[in-house]
Amino acid sequence: MKIEIISWKIIKTSIPTPQRLRTFRLSLLDKIYPLIYSATIFLYPSNPNKKGTITFQVLERSCRLQNSLTKTLVHFYPLAGRLKDAASIECNDQGAYFVEAQISSQLDIELLHQISPITDPKTT
Repeated sequence: MKIEIISWKIIKTSIPTPQRLRTFRLSLLDKIYPLIYSATIFLYPSNPNKKGTITFQVLERSCRLQNSLTKTLVHFYPLAGRLKDAASIECNDQGAYFVEAQISSQLDIELLHQISPITDPKTT
């Protein structure tokens, strides 16, 4: 199985964060809780045409997701910023990472556990 990165970009907010909201102070719980990196993975089936290239439908879906993210970051502006220090986030509208990839084989449950090791409480 081969994972191929199609595109990697930073999606910025559609409207700049107001100056009065540029520094987001972390709560006491945020400060004492260990730093955890969290990624969200959305999986969508593709319908390649006979030549194996990505269809217009897949490109349209990607554009919609990117457009939605740029609007969502306006309301969740700290997610488009960067840690300033141990006590605050600089809400500088740098953006959120958006990566598109494709795999060369069928996606199965075992692969999903390798990508994102999440256990289903119903099966454990």
